[in-house]
Amino acid sequence: MKDFKYLLAVPAIFLASQGNAFASPSATNIPYANVGVINPVGYSFTAINTGTVNAYFAGSTAGYNEILGLEINGVNTGKWGLENKQTAVGTGMSWNVQAGDKLTFVDYIWGWNSPQYDSHGNPINGFTLSSNIAHNSDTNQHVYATPLGSATFNTVTNQGYVENLTNLTSQLNIPAGGTAPVFVSFEDLTSAHGKTAGSDYNYNDLDYVYTNVGVKSYPTAPEIDANLAGLSLGLLSSVLLLMLERRRSR
Repeated sequence: MKDFKYLLAVPAIFLASQGNAFASPSATNIPYANVGVINPVGYSFTAINTGTVNAYFAGSTAGYNEILGLEINGVNTGKWGLENKQTAVGTGMSWNVQAGDKLTFVDYIWGWNSPQYDSHGNPINGFTLSSNIAHNSDTNQHVYATPLGSATFNTVTNQGYVENLTNLTSQLNIPAGGTAPVFVSFEDLTSAHGKTAGSDYNYNDLDYVYTNVGVKSYPTAPEIDANLAGLSLGLLSSVLLLMLERRRSR
């Protein structure tokens, strides 16, 4: 019976370790803490209240020229702004939204070329990266997001973000008990799917703080998660069959 108890523990331990492996990391670091590693967390963003979603420029370490856009319910608003080489930290812009609207943040990148626009004010002759992983050419995660609280502002220590984000708090005017603003940063270099070669994955190239935005996170490898769970169930079935055979042989 002791042997059987031990075998039953195997799939239980496996399931527990599998859950830990795919648990979302604690999102409390600014900038992104695991530089060089593709962020394993995906995000869904929604508008909390009817009114406006507001974005505030929070800095950029990018060498490329880049600008921010927004898709609402899958449709590009055509309203771009907060160009990284032309914008002071704390500068804001807004989009009109309805409560529950699905939001997708877009980083338009000209690379080393000068910004260019068509007659409607849309950026041209570059490429986009998105907070929707499926829209990225390499299908890798190119954003990092974390809700902002007072503790977050107090612990930021890299590249002047303490001053930048602390100054932003005085502009946001979040009511007591209101939803915390959300920090979203982009990685602007692409690489092959699942590979890091070609990108530093520091998620510190184009940074913004948003208000009236809700965020939910999820692991970005559910198919692996499901396969592991299936393997665990297979192990459990094998153990149960082994137990029955042992009982019959006695």
